[in-house]
Amino acid sequence: MLHGRSREEVERQAEELAELLGDACRDRRILYSSRILKKTGLRLAKRPNIAE
Repeated sequence: MLHGRSREEVERQAEELAELLGDACRDRRILYSSRILKKTGLRLAKRPNIAE
């Protein structure tokens, strides 16, 4: 995920990232959001302790 104040800034970052990744970069589609969405952190389900 990239963040920028303009489309040009995001496109420049995407180009730099693609250059760093080289052949590992398999896709370069850029989806621009049209509004700010609620931001939440990553939430992982708690796993039961399993005795080994």
